Amino acid sequence: MKRLFGLIILSFLLETVWSQEADKFVVSEFRYEVSDSIMIGIAIDGYTGTYPHDQFIIPEKIDGKVVLHITKSAFYGCKEVQGSLVLPPSLFSIGESSFYECVGLTGDLVLSSSLRSLGAFAFTRCSFNGVLNLPDSLESIGQSAFMQCQYFRGDLFLPSSIKEIGDGAFYECGFDGKLTLSSSLTSIQKNTFAECTFLAGNLTIPPAVTSIKARAFYSCRGFNGHLTLPSSLDSIGYAAFKDCSSFTGKLLLPVNLNSIEACSFYGCSGFDDGITLPTSIKTIGHETFSGCSGLNGSLVLPSQLETIGWSAFEDCSSLKGTLFLPNSVTIIGDAAFRDCHGFTGMLSLPFTLNRVGKHAFQNCRGFRGSLIMPSTIERIDDAAFSGCSGFDGILDLPSTLKWLGESSFRDCHGFIGSLMLPSSLTTIGEAAFKDCRGFDGTLTIPSSMQKIDRFAFKGCVNFAEVVCSNEVPPKLGEEVFSLSDMMLSCPTPEIYKQADGWLEFEMIAPL
Repeated sequence: MKRLFGLIILSFLLETVWSQEADKFVVSEFRYEVSDSIMIGIAIDGYTGTYPHDQFIIPEKIDGKVVLHITKSAFYGCKEVQGSLVLPPSLFSIGESSFYECVGLTGDLVLSSSLRSLGAFAFTRCSFNGVLNLPDSLESIGQSAFMQCQYFRGDLFLPSSIKEIGDGAFYECGFDGKLTLSSSLTSIQKNTFAECTFLAGNLTIPPAVTSIKARAFYSCRGFNGHLTLPSSLDSIGYAAFKDCSSFTGKLLLPVNLNSIEACSFYGCSGFDDGITLPTSIKTIGHETFSGCSGLNGSLVLPSQLETIGWSAFEDCSSLKGTLFLPNSVTIIGDAAFRDCHGFTGMLSLPFTLNRVGKHAFQNCRGFRGSLIMPSTIERIDDAAFSGCSGFDGILDLPSTLKWLGESSFRDCHGFIGSLMLPSSLTTIGEAAFKDCRGFDGTLTIPSSMQKIDRFAFKGCVNFAEVVCSNEVPPKLGEEVFSLSDMMLSCPTPEIYKQADGWLEFEMIAPL
């Protein structure tokens, strides 16, 4: 602790004293600063000579004084710097933006063996095309320090001495080997390795890490091994592993994990085993596992789960077995399980639910057996169950239902028997039951009905009878029914015989 405190104080002095109280000199074409307050060495502040074209060497001593520091923006944007960069072993710190956009630098970058800190944007957009060698002395890497150094190659090894890495430190770098993270890290910041698309192999998050921030590994699609998360992990930020599409194996989330933010594993299609969710999770954010098409086996949702965000599991097409939704769930977002056609068995919605979102279960055609909806449901939104062709038996709509959206049960042709619409409904959306050809009993329309949009029952060719108890015929859109030999029973046949759409029934009888 004392050593770390001393290093912090020394670093502070190097940055502030030199910048505020330093005398400036030029020797051997190097511009440098010396502080009267702390005579421990000098800080390189720039270069006044003609830059060499093959190798730029920063000396260990100038005018008999040891070089300890490179100041902020010392070589900022120096496109004249060409070839490799040789840094002195005495160097203690490199300041912010010191070599920012020095696009002529090439080869390997070997940082000084005594280096403790690397400032923000220190080597941003440099063109090194070899390996990066970080010393065991290094303790902190500033924000965006190596951002868009796209030509680095080989492994990226972060020694255990590193305790802190700033946001975007390695954003869009070109490393094409393995990534080894420092065991001293406790968090991984925003965009730290985002779009390092060529990193490969397994990824092991160190055991002390408690948080992985937003987009930390976004689009690192080169990882082609297993992802190992530590038991200490408490939170995974927005899009942290989004589009890491080549991970394989099982996705095992730690039991102590409390927060998985939206899009965390979006597009991670390479996972090819099961998924284990921690029991403490109450919210699964939007698109969290969307496009994880390789995940297979059963999906066990946490017993305390309350919210399933929109598209949370969309296109997780290899998940299998019965989907059990805990009774703690109050929100199922739009497209939450769309195209999850591997689920089988019946589906029972939790009694705490009052809305089924748009496209929530669209094309989940593997479901078999009954669809059970509690009496709390008030809305079934557009295409909520469209294409769920495997459901069979009677469709029992809850008496509390007030809204039935467009295509809500379209192509659910496994339902049989009669269909009774609840008295709480006043409208039926376009194509709501289109091509539900399994119904073969009576369609009962309540007296509360005011409007039935076009194609609502088109293709439902096997209804034997339509019973409408409204004395005033509800307004019909075009081609609501596929009439065939269907009979209409109503309280006012003469009125129905003159009403648009209804008059097309060949057999209209009084109730």
